[in-house]
Amino acid sequence: IPETLDAYELGIRSRVFDGRLQVNATYYYYDYNNYNEWHTVYGCAWGQDPNNPGNCLNSSGGTFPLNAETDYTENDYTILNVGAAEQEGVNMDATFLITNRDILRVNGSWSTNRRVNFSVADAMREYAAANGFVADSADQARFQSDARNGQRFGGRAVNGWIGYTRTQNIGTDLLQFNATGFYTGPGRDQIIRQGQPDAYLYDDARPDYWLFDL
Repeated sequence: IPETLDAYELGIRSRVFDGRLQVNATYYYYDYNNYNEWHTVYGCAWGQDPNNPGNCLNSSGGTFPLNAETDYTENDYTILNVGAAEQEGVNMDATFLITNRDILRVNGSWSTNRRVNFSVADAMREYAAANGFVADSADQARFQSDARNGQRFGGRAVNGWIGYTRTQNIGTDLLQFNATGFYTGPGRDQIIRQGQPDAYLYDDARPDYWLFDL
C-alpha cells in the first residue's frame, strides 16, 4: 500500500513600524498513513511445526529452527506498512531594519515527530499472509515488544539562527560586516541492536550547541 500524506499549513506575514519590521510565521501538521519502513521478514516456506512454535517444517515433514536451513526458509527484505506517523512544527523568521545601515535577522524552527498505531509485528504477519508463508513467531515476538508506538523520532526539534549586518560607506565603496550565530537544540539518537528484545533504543543525551560566523 503506498504511503500517503495529508498536509495542513497555516501562516502569517506582517510588516509593522512603517515596514521596518517584517515577521513571517508558519504552523504545519503532516499526517502520514501507511508509513513505510524497510525490514527483513523471516518465515517458514512449509509452515511452522505446530508442536514447536518457532520451528519450521521441511518438505519431508522434519522440523528445524527457523533460519537453520536456508533452503527451506523464506527471507524477504521489503517495505512494510508499519502504521502511521504525525509531524508538526513551527517556522518563524523576522527582519528588523534598525537603521538604514543596520539589519537584524532572526530565524527559528520547532518540530516534533511521533509514531502512531505503530507495529512491525502486525506488518510482518500481514506481509507473510499476503505472500503465502508463515512469519517467524520468534521474530514477531521480538517486535511485538517494540515500544516505539507513540514515541518521538527524527533529529533535533529546535534550530535557529540570528544575524546582524552593518553596511558602511568608504569613499565610493561599501564595506559590509556580518555576524551570525547558529543554534542547534538537543537531539536524540536511535540505537539499533539487532536480535535483541529491545532492539530500538533512544538516547536523548545529544547536547545542544552554538556556532558563530564573522
